[in-house]
Amino acid sequence: MHDFVAHKEGVNGLSWGPPTEPALLSSSSDDLLSQKASGKFQPPVKRLVSGGNDMKVQLWELPEGQEEPKGQEIGVHGDWVRDVAWCNNIGLQHEMIASCSEDKTARVWKKNGEKGSWTFKEIKLEEDVPLWKVSWSHVGNMLAISGGDNQVHVMSEDHSGNWEAVQVVNEQSIHEASQ
Repeated sequence: MHDFVAHKEGVNGLSWGPPTEPALLSSSSDDLLSQKASGKFQPPVKRLVSGGNDMKVQLWELPEGQEEPKGQEIGVHGDWVRDVAWCNNIGLQHEMIASCSEDKTARVWKKNGEKGSWTFKEIKLEEDVPLWKVSWSHVGNMLAISGGDNQVHVMSEDHSGNWEAVQVVNEQSIHEASQ
């Protein structure tokens, strides 16, 4: 069991690292190949991402057999981080995490490669409201964002890497669909 302070002001959102298919656990490094050949299976390091009242998005690694997790700040928002969600990255060349905040923005954080740094694309909805929840589709190509406008904005990444709304779900759209 690990007990640690992730954010001094409080944690609002947590998400476990993306799921990994057993067949995708192999690596081209000589060390991992020799461990695999010797029959010593090395499971991936447990990871989670957190967001808190300190405005930070943090990545945590929980190595097997170690008491203290390793923390890394991915970035910050301008106000409390309300939620974080790790994207299922099976088949993608990069990792993605979404975060949303009281600062009325959502961000999609991307890390290219093993040693790459985290960069983000900011999403600001037409409605100027705090954002409270983010959730990825199962295949990781769409992101749902909800906030203080009582709507769910379904977003998709375009060819230039920008996120655009493909659908807005609210009481009116549900009522129209049922007629």
